[in-house]
Amino acid sequence: MSGEKIIQYFRFLKEKNMLGPSYLFAGDNFPLIEEIIKLVICKNNLCNNCWDCKSVQNHTHPDIYIVAPKNTQIRIEDIKDAQNFLSLKSFGLGKRVLLIKDAQTFGLEAANAFLKTLEEPPKNSFIAICATKLEGLLPTIISRCRKIFLPYWEKEPLDFNLSWISLFFDGKLNFKERSELSSFLWFLTVIFRNFLVYKITKSEGLLFENKNFQANHRIFSRINNISVKELSEILETILKIYNASNNINEKLALNLLKTKFQKVNIF
Repeated sequence: MSGEKIIQYFRFLKEKNMLGPSYLFAGDNFPLIEEIIKLVICKNNLCNNCWDCKSVQNHTHPDIYIVAPKNTQIRIEDIKDAQNFLSLKSFGLGKRVLLIKDAQTFGLEAANAFLKTLEEPPKNSFIAICATKLEGLLPTIISRCRKIFLPYWEKEPLDFNLSWISLFFDGKLNFKERSELSSFLWFLTVIFRNFLVYKITKSEGLLFENKNFQANHRIFSRINNISVKELSEILETILKIYNASNNINEKLALNLLKTKFQKVNIF
């Protein structure tokens, strides 16, 4: 579902007074989540001009409480503070919004305490649980929320680390952040695109734009030996994984690539 359709969905729910108390947003598209929160709070259904919308944008709205991991984990003290916030009356006589960032970092004690809030959410509360991946979240938390899978947020890829290619071939590639996986996939997309253009047009302009990669990585010579059809199929696979990289399991993504590469003797 696109970002625009997700906004339309929440606008419909609000107009029909059908907003649920808690939603689990899976993915890395925080700007879209902020737009949804604006819509929930704004009396004009997301006008972007009123005091509510501007306060949400500036992270100063008194009816929003944000929980984020401290020292890599969300603690039970953070959840108790959030529960106290939800028990108070709304400043604007509307929704009290609890926003939990990186929910995959819940400590076990904090997660169990939070379950009570999900089971009996306070009246006029809106709980937005944000997780870049569902692994690490208690199944009971996942099951108690309506799930929204966010579309990929186009950001400038990180600088590519050439060592990732060697680590990938050796089965030792691990990423600290999901953005690194996206950057790796984007780099592969560019490489296979350039080879496809070369195979079709015989123009070497794009093919040799990264001489460092050409000289130092065994993937270069192996790609040159596969057909246009195989290149197209691999490029399609990489793009599919790239577009799903916000939600797909990292190991699954890399295994899918390895399987595809092995079929054409690249790996």
